Amino acid sequence: MNYLAHIFLSKNNIDYQLGNLLADPLKGRAWENCPPLFIEGMQMHKAIDKFTDRHPLFKQSKARLGNRGYLRGVVIDVVYDYMLCRNWNGYSQLTLKEFIDDFHQEASMRIESYPNKAKNFASKVIQHNALRSYNSIEGLELTFQRINRRLSDRIKAKESMEGYIPIVLVQLTEIEKDFNQFFPELVEFVKAN
Repeated sequence: MNYLAHIFLSKNNIDYQLGNLLADPLKGRAWENCPPLFIEGMQMHKAIDKFTDRHPLFKQSKARLGNRGYLRGVVIDVVYDYMLCRNWNGYSQLTLKEFIDDFHQEASMRIESYPNKAKNFASKVIQHNALRSYNSIEGLELTFQRINRRLSDRIKAKESMEGYIPIVLVQLTEIEKDFNQFFPELVEFVKAN
């Protein structure tokens, strides 16, 4: 799962949501005197990733992109956020716009007290409107381009995020079926933990 799902699957607390969002860029390390709910959010991020990576439906979605490729999991993480946008009303009483607006507003205020690395990453997510970018195919392509720019030269020599766009478009219906079976199970897992 990518940014939107991690925030959505968080407790309704901005520190928890930011911990869930920032777990990867901070490599799972919190700063001294960090809010306890931020740490809980980081722990939930790890649990969500573990559940997702081991799930047969996620593996099935990855296989729809071919048998090989280092980036297939990252591609499906992002595509699943796109699917969450497409199916948002089935999971939330708030509109997607309301949810993102609320997160942006609360996060913008809260990150002022965070260390620079955390603040800078969260600021970029807000400034680039990353959470809204999952709402269209064009936004999905832009997200792939942004991720591509962060990849090492070694990985780019083998494959690129953008190289997956044609097959994602062909497999979109099947990936959505996988997502629609998988995501309710993930929601139940998060509620239970």
